[in-house]
Parts: sequence; C-alpha cells; structure tokens
Amino acid sequence: MLRIHFGVDDLQRVRVASAPDPLWELVLSVNKLQSPGVHGHYTEWRALARGRLRAGGMERSMGLLRTLVPARGNFPDFLTPWESSFSLEAGYESIKQVPADLVNKDLAGAFRRRQAPGWVRELADRRGVGMRLVVSALRQYHGELLRPYEDRIVPRVEADLAVRNHDLAAQGPVGLLRGLPEPIEWKDCGPIGTESGGVLEADYPTEHEVHLSGRGLTLVPSFFCVGAPVTLINGELPPVLVYPAAAPVLDGTVGSMSGRRRDHLAGLLGATRAHILRSLTEPRSTKQLAELVRVSSPAASQHLALLRGSGLVTSTRRGQSVLHAITRLGRDLIDQ
Repeated sequence: MLRIHFGVDDLQRVRVASAPDPLWELVLSVNKLQSPGVHGHYTEWRALARGRLRAGGMERSMGLLRTLVPARGNFPDFLTPWESSFSLEAGYESIKQVPADLVNKDLAGAFRRRQAPGWVRELADRRGVGMRLVVSALRQYHGELLRPYEDRIVPRVEADLAVRNHDLAAQGPVGLLRGLPEPIEWKDCGPIGTESGGVLEADYPTEHEVHLSGRGLTLVPSFFCVGAPVTLINGELPPVLVYPAAAPVLDGTVGSMSGRRRDHLAGLLGATRAHILRSLTEPRSTKQLAELVRVSSPAASQHLALLRGSGLVTSTRRGQSVLHAITRLGRDLIDQ
C-alpha cells in the first residue's frame, strides 16, 4: 500500500505538471514493453516498437535499459529527474550530472531484490562514463520508439492535464485529489470541509509511506502508467505521483496519422470552429461551448468531433458531462 501524508501546508502546494514528462513516459514504456499483459491503448505502440527492435541496431541500448528498468520491480530514481519536466534535454543533462553517492543510493534501492550486474555497480565509479552510456541508450530509445508515436502520447496526457487543472481551480486541492483515478483514494484526517490534511492511498507492490512535510506534491499523468500509480523510492527527493492519464472520450481519433489529419484540417476553415478553439482558454463542456459560440449543443458536438479528429481538441468524460480542451497543435494553429 502507498500512503502519502499531507499536512495543511502540503495541500496548498499540490500542483499539476505543466506538460507531459518525457522521461517518465520513456521509463514506464520500457517497463510496458517487457510486461506480459496487454492494455488496449498502448497495444499498437508495443507492436510497432517490437517490430522496430526486430530490425536490429538497438541491442546494446535495450540490454542496458531492460536491466535498469525490469518488467517487475523498482528502477533507479535518477532515470526520472524533476528537470525532465522542463525538457527532455534538461533531463538528460541532469542524469549525466547525478552525484556518485546518489547514484549508488538509487541503485541500492532499485536492486534490493535482484542481483545487479557488475557494470551496474560501476555506474558511479567511472568518471561519468557510465551515466553517459545510460543517456545514450535513453536517447536512442526515445528517438526510435517514442518520438514517432508522440502524436498519440502527448494529446492523451495533455487532455488529462487540462482536466486536472480545471479541477484544481474549480474544486481546490482536495477536490483534485478526490478526483484522481482508482485505485487512488483520498482520506481526510479530520471532519470533511476542515483544513486538516489527509492521506492519499493506493494499491502498491510494497508498503511505502511518504511524508510530504510541507513540500507539497506534483501530479504527473502518464500514457504508459497503467493501474497502480508510481512514485520515487527516495523520500528525500521532490515528491511526485505518476498516475494513469484518463482516456479521452474518443481515444481512437486522438493523434490520427498525418494523412488523415491533413484531410481533417482542410475542413477546418470556418468561423464557428475557430471561435470554439479560441473559447477553449480552459476546459469547457459541450453545453458551455454551445452557449459561448451561440449554436445548438448538437451542432457544437459536430464541430468538436471534427476538431477532435484533427488532433486540435481532446475530450474527457467527467461525471455526467464531457470536458473539451485544446491541444498543443490547436494552440499552435490559433497562434499562427
């Protein structure tokens, strides 16, 4: 069981990640590539990735990554530094500069229940050579197996980020935490409605207690996180909780291939759809958009279906309604 303990100050320091975290996606995808189970939304990616691996040329990188990130069990915290929330390159640089004592501490935690090969034990003892090899493997993996699929990964995560930010603004931190997907559950420490802190609990492979102690918590949705959430082993690092990104209402249309996208974009020349995009300064329901644009709800739904099929909008169910959010591609189109 995972238990994350919040004080009153921690609730005021709950934040949602500003963008998809590329290294969390990378590391969790290595895990899913080896897992025997099949989960619908990444099945296509795994088939494509395994096909690329059969073509050869990645044996060294994959051997290294599979050792550090097993199908079951822990992986070193240094693979997912908080700097990667800024950019992938910032994350790579952070990994190369991890102090030797922290590398050893992370490896001890990751290999507590399995034997570490000799080269793993030497990662902190080779004047940075070992960590540069790790970054080289991560870079090749991302370029070959993840970058071609980003038009599927990024919109799903961005849709979840938009919904969580909406929940935080509308319901406050406790409302946000209560709305996280199962098996994550928020439990108040005092009477409901009082500012008394609480505990966030979730099924977890091991017993793991995290005391935030005024540091707050960053929530990171992930395409490749399935089922139980994930957090860091080292409780002294900036606290983070990675959880499964919510599925868009029409997942199959998110991140369509470029040919289909061009066909859809050809039909986007219209004042109503442009008005809808400009109105998505925050996630809004179909009814809200229909009122803003002054069209019927069925007409708004039709416009949104086209925008969604083009990768400009994502739609996520929240209770009885559906919230629509603009994607990065949609923002870029508006800014042109």
